[in-house]
Parts: sequence; structure tokens; C-alpha cells
Amino acid sequence: MRQAFLFILIIGFLFLFGCGRECEYDYECSGDGQFCNGKEYCDDGQCHHSGNPCPDDGQFCNGEEYCDEGRNRCEHTGNPCADDGEWCNGGEGCDEEWDQCYQSSDPCPDDGQFCNGEEYCDEARNKCEHTGDPCWDDELWCTGEEYCDEQIDECLSTGNPCSEWDICDESHDRCIPDEDDDDDDNDNDDDDDNDDDDDDDG
Repeated sequence: MRQAFLFILIIGFLFLFGCGRECEYDYECSGDGQFCNGKEYCDDGQCHHSGNPCPDDGQFCNGEEYCDEGRNRCEHTGNPCADDGEWCNGGEGCDEEWDQCYQSSDPCPDDGQFCNGEEYCDEARNKCEHTGDPCWDDELWCTGEEYCDEQIDECLSTGNPCSEWDICDESHDRCIPDEDDDDDDNDNDDDDDNDDDDDDDG
């Protein structure tokens, strides 16, 4: 008995306020106060709802459409390509043509400079960094100091720090006189003295 009463009550409600009411004109179907079930209209003597008033608008980058009953209007969920929280994969963007999200690529491209080293992305600090001078000290004293030549993109050294009359002593990081040169000088001096003696004897 109770179930029958509930059934009659539901049918009566639908008849008075919802779909299923008999009608002759569209205006006879208005009055359920719901926006999100669509506009009421009369068809074949019965009231109907037109359904969801917020269909997909065919745009990917504004998100999904939905009906806001409280404000009686259609809304969008918004950009579906939210920031993923990663800095080093670049900014997120929405491609409407392909209906997909994308990253704008590495935010730290090569700056074209050789002498500041390679560029890399520091995720922890959200910034671009450089590896620094690529021309490290080779720890050899006799090759001179290393330096970076930006013009030719190469590492060079100043060369032997000793003069042409000295020998570079790598084990002690110093220049020492070339004894062979001194011997040659002495030999030349002896030859000159002998020549002078021959001239005197003559």
C-alpha cells in the first residue's frame, strides 16, 4: 500500500512539474525551476526537457563544459594544461590544433659562448647555470697557464715560461740555465783566444 502511494506521488510530481505532463503548447511545460536539465518544450502532447544546455563546444583548450545550477549558466573547467611543477621542462602550453598539451622545451639553450662552459638547468633553484671555464689547469708548470680562447672555441696555454737560454724543470717548477749553452760559449771563447795567439805568433 505504501509503495503504491509513493508511486502515485512520483507520477503526480512528474505530471505537474516535470517531463510527462500533458500539454498543447510549450509555455505549459515551464516551471520546474531547473536550469541544467534544459528548456522545457511540448512534443506530441507531452512535456520534455531539451537536456544538458552546456554541450561540448569543440574547443580543447578551454577545458570541459559543465552546467552550474547555482548560477544558471554554463562554465568551462579551464586550461587543461596546468603547470606540472617542473621548471626544467619549460612552460606548459595547449595546442588547440592537435588537442594536446605540450612543454615549451628546455629553458636553458646553448648561449653560443664556449668559455663559460655548457648550459644546464638547475631544477632545485629554478634557474639556468653554466658548467664554467672549460679550460682547466693541466697541472704542468712548463706548459704555462691555461686560458680559453672564445674566438676559436679552444683551450690554449701560454707556453713554456722559460727563456730560450733556460731549461724548464717540471719537477721543481723552475727555469734553470742551459749548461750546454754555457759550454758552447766557453768553447767559442777558447777558439777566439787561440786565434789571437796565432795572430801574435805570426
